[in-house]
Amino acid sequence: MSSQLRRVHLIATGGTIASKATSKTAVVGYAGYAPSAFSISDLLEAVPGAEQTAQLSAEQMFRKQSVEITDQDMVRIGRRIQEVLDRDEADGVVLVMGTDTIEEVSYFLHLTLKTLCPVVVVGAMRPAGVISSDGPLNLLNAIRVAAAPQSRDQGVLVVMNDHIMCARDVMKASSCKVESFSGGYYGVVGTVRNGVVTFFYRTTRPFGLTSRFSLDLPDVLPRVDNIYLYQGCGADVMKAVLQLEPEALVIGGFGNGALHNDMRDYYREHKGEKLPILVRACRAPYGGSFGDYGHFDEELGCFPAGDMLPSKIRILMKLILTQTHDLEEIKSIFAAY
Repeated sequence: MSSQLRRVHLIATGGTIASKATSKTAVVGYAGYAPSAFSISDLLEAVPGAEQTAQLSAEQMFRKQSVEITDQDMVRIGRRIQEVLDRDEADGVVLVMGTDTIEEVSYFLHLTLKTLCPVVVVGAMRPAGVISSDGPLNLLNAIRVAAAPQSRDQGVLVVMNDHIMCARDVMKASSCKVESFSGGYYGVVGTVRNGVVTFFYRTTRPFGLTSRFSLDLPDVLPRVDNIYLYQGCGADVMKAVLQLEPEALVIGGFGNGALHNDMRDYYREHKGEKLPILVRACRAPYGGSFGDYGHFDEELGCFPAGDMLPSKIRILMKLILTQTHDLEEIKSIFAAY
């Protein structure tokens, strides 16, 4: 092994990439498959040439489907990555996980890690061992990106299907296709083609060293819930969620983040009481929520969240609430991030 190769540390947490299917052709709807059955050592054995790409080290943090990852798990992952990089044990880190919550976990790390080193998140849409499994190539490409000098100071990156995406904007757009992940409204920031890592764009929004957030967090993060609006959805749904006592509600609203009339009426009737901050998001995957929709924002104490997905807005709001509950300051943070 060449001493000139960059050092990449892999942290594995389970997911479809490490799961065992019931048959070689069970690539979609694989009922009865064994989730997170394979270790990171098993996965690396299926990646020819990985040892020629970087000096590798690896650990199995836990084995979970990503839908089971908690706030405490996210903090634990972040602190372990930070520890590895602060101790100069690696030049880059790859987090191997399930795809269902890559949107949230990658953005959380993007906002809280304090490093210039590449941090790459990767998963797979098909279990290990099936025909045309995407896991091995995704993992190899993630290692390539983590080892590439040009990946420094790019924030947390997600690598899937030969694409490099910024954690702020990455979205899972399909439940089954290998090309499930996209760069959202703004597109991918780079590609991995025949082993060559190429970047075209970089985010200008705060992350890493420029972010106001860090992993110095309370044991329990503030509760923020999402409500996805639908035809016929009224205040009853909101009242049910309020029983959980969230500090904020992210509403995936109609059009430009519009709320149902019953929801607006409820907040009017209970004005002055302790109610969660309302964040107006958009249920559509593109476009976002901007402007004062019908002049209700000032009246109800809510605001439009901008161009991010509700899943990411929730993560940003949880971190904000560890620092401030001042509405004007919260709005200014959203404008910047």
